[in-house]
Amino acid sequence: MKKKTFRISKRLFSLLLSVILSLSLIGCSPDSGQSDVSNAGVQSSPGTGDAVSDADDPVSETEEAGLISDDGKPIYDFDEYVNSEWRKKYENGDESVFIESEMYDLYFERMKDIVQNTDLSSLDNNSGLFKAISLYNEICDTSDNSARLGSISSFLHSIEGIDSLSRLYSNEIYLNNDFVFHFYVRPDSGGYNSVYFEPVRLTESVIFAREKMGEAQDEDGEFFRFCFENLGYSDDRINEFFDNCLKIGAFIDSYREETVSWYDYWDAEKLADADVSFPVLDIINGLSSFEKVDYFFADEDFAEFINQVYTDENLDALQDCIIFGLLWLYDYSGADISNSEDKGIDFLLKCTPDVMAMEYMKIYGSADMIKDINSMILDIKQAEISLVSDSEWLEDSTEQIIKQKMSRMTQFIGENGHKFLLGDFALTGDTISDILELQSLYFSFLREEIYYDWGSRAPFGSSISTVNAAYSQCLNSLIVYPAYICDPSYAGVDTYEEKLGVLGVVIAHEIGHSIDRNGIDYDWEGFYDPYLSDNESEEYSSRLQTISDYLSNCTCEFDMQIPGDTVLNETIADLIAMETCLIVLSKREDVDYDLFFRTYARTKAAYYDEDDYEYYLNEGHLTSKPRINLILAQFDEFYETYDIDESSPYYVPADERLRVF
Repeated sequence: MKKKTFRISKRLFSLLLSVILSLSLIGCSPDSGQSDVSNAGVQSSPGTGDAVSDADDPVSETEEAGLISDDGKPIYDFDEYVNSEWRKKYENGDESVFIESEMYDLYFERMKDIVQNTDLSSLDNNSGLFKAISLYNEICDTSDNSARLGSISSFLHSIEGIDSLSRLYSNEIYLNNDFVFHFYVRPDSGGYNSVYFEPVRLTESVIFAREKMGEAQDEDGEFFRFCFENLGYSDDRINEFFDNCLKIGAFIDSYREETVSWYDYWDAEKLADADVSFPVLDIINGLSSFEKVDYFFADEDFAEFINQVYTDENLDALQDCIIFGLLWLYDYSGADISNSEDKGIDFLLKCTPDVMAMEYMKIYGSADMIKDINSMILDIKQAEISLVSDSEWLEDSTEQIIKQKMSRMTQFIGENGHKFLLGDFALTGDTISDILELQSLYFSFLREEIYYDWGSRAPFGSSISTVNAAYSQCLNSLIVYPAYICDPSYAGVDTYEEKLGVLGVVIAHEIGHSIDRNGIDYDWEGFYDPYLSDNESEEYSSRLQTISDYLSNCTCEFDMQIPGDTVLNETIADLIAMETCLIVLSKREDVDYDLFFRTYARTKAAYYDEDDYEYYLNEGHLTSKPRINLILAQFDEFYETYDIDESSPYYVPADERLRVF
């Protein structure tokens, strides 16, 4: 699953905790002739931005011959054919809208209902749910507002008084919220969970905050003004603060300029050889749950970065970066600036994900639901094995490895494999202290995963509020999240075609990542062990290049060019997913392909604000229109269902349709 942003929402950066936590989660981290064809099926209608012309607009006889018809009304593209309601919401003033944003809204309200209406007297006082709801009630009781504000401001001011780097980096709370010295545990490709260094990009958040400060009626601007007012910062100090953060942010941008495809192994000897004097390993081993960490993984430029950033000259700037990373505390001040009820739910979803997932599944899930999903996953795995077996270029030995990989893939429905259940958490009644203590315990739990080896590793730390699914190539493991499977769009439908169109395609997409251009190099145990022969690798690379070139010659919403290589890996998974689901349907009787295609399109549809569009275009997935029209146009069943021929804007010649295998 991709750790996907569902919309550019208000207060995106004010809850900075979500940025700090994000890297701790496991997730799904042609030629000119084809261009003419694909553009016709994907690009916007003339003069309409990202939306199509109204159905009663006049069209020529030639145009009408190429259109799908709905009760005699010509429709320009399949996206609009089944998703006109999204356009209406967009035109009525909604922000960028997705079905998944509505799923999340429902999930959030349901979670609020659970927390607000659970009778605490019915719970064991030592249970995780009792502790989580008790903390929520503490957050919502704002009678101590003045004391909280004073506590937050005093705590942040204490950071400014630290006179050395060694003291600054001996405080675990600071390190838990530091954008810069950011280490986290995740599965590696050698059968272990290891420590990785990856600073969080800072520049965009700082620029956002600075710009919003000048917007009088903006909610984010109001939040940041509130923070600095309570810190007592003058205009000059605020400018100095932002300049300091941007100074460090520039170092991070340079370090992360290129996507890291392979990490270097750093131990004491290598650090010494690279003249790194900053006590990196000592600081790491000072964190709770770490006893003796003698190596970590980082980019090859780590030494240069660490030597440039961690100097006495940068002490003030590094202090300000930590303060910036802790401004989210003001969301829990109980002041009018924040909605305490919603912020309380936000915090529980981020730091008590497993406790909340268990209760959510208890209320909205069922044993029958999980049984049905496991059955669907089996259908999909068998179909993907069939897809690979039918290829004409993979050797028998490779097909057997992939079959073994699919067969032995573990799956977790509505839960993480390892869970944080709040066992050591005890409330003190001091809201801010309790929030920071729970955050520290959660980070400590995430770090404990370093002690699990190959035989006992499982997904951990994934946010249950993610409304999708995820595949981990280093674990060969699939996880499907509660928000998705309990949503009425899946749980409320009866037909197999709808269930496959909503959830099956998502699951098939994630399983498809096991054989995408990254996953193909991992075996069934999660070890990096490339198994394609030279001839197979050459053929596979050629196929992927064809797909990338095809995409790069297509335009999408707002007449923008698709970045082929950026979206390639996710498009590979999309193509595998659609072909897999069609194989599944081919083995059933009386299939309603129209219902399946409409359902798929409905779950992928979205309308974007043009200001947000460049973000979504480069996020990694195809945007909605090509993800519907372009993907469906590659498969015979779509042509047969809607009688699409050469005159249609969807038409792609059979010998030019994209296939991964």
